[in-house]
Amino acid sequence: MIEIAQKVAAEFTTEFVQHPYLCYTEHGQHAYFYQLLFNAIPEENRFTQFQGRRLCVVQKEYPTPTDLGKSQRQHWDVSIIKSPAETISPNSTPYDFLRLDVIVEFGMNAEPGHLAEDIRRMTHETANVDNRIAIHFYRIGEAADRLSRRDIARKSSSLLTYDQCTELIGNAPVELFYAVADPSGSSEAWHYRNGASTSLLDA
Repeated sequence: MIEIAQKVAAEFTTEFVQHPYLCYTEHGQHAYFYQLLFNAIPEENRFTQFQGRRLCVVQKEYPTPTDLGKSQRQHWDVSIIKSPAETISPNSTPYDFLRLDVIVEFGMNAEPGHLAEDIRRMTHETANVDNRIAIHFYRIGEAADRLSRRDIARKSSSLLTYDQCTELIGNAPVELFYAVADPSGSSEAWHYRNGASTSLLDA
């Protein structure tokens, strides 16, 4: 499943640079990515069984297994349930504690602390997941040329450079798909994994 998720994430990232207004909000990106991911999974692998019940392996807002150091449990943006499905908590609402193969966390014009918190949560010792993907996009719009109030200026304090993002990840077991969609012509799209960087615009 991780290979499928990586392929979809790479295509999703380059498409964002080409068509940055497909989704109005980050939540729209969650939904669009979910659709692309579901469609990319072979039909025979899209569903699994748990205690005699059929369930989709791709989930939106699936709960974290613990509070991950916060005041309560949270949710992953998009996740893939490990198949065959198994629970880490058989004695208490087991469907709420299924093992995960992949989690994907998103950021869209997010403040700098957003990615750092995503990394912290995804790498928490109780995160209950094998593979971790962060997708962080920035959509640039300058002054009168802005198409949306959700666009940010190139000089915005919200804009993390690719180097800053990879520095935040360091040696953590998180791979990053990063893109800046800039109509001025300085768009970029990158994949970072295990300390290695690949430009997705050159692929």
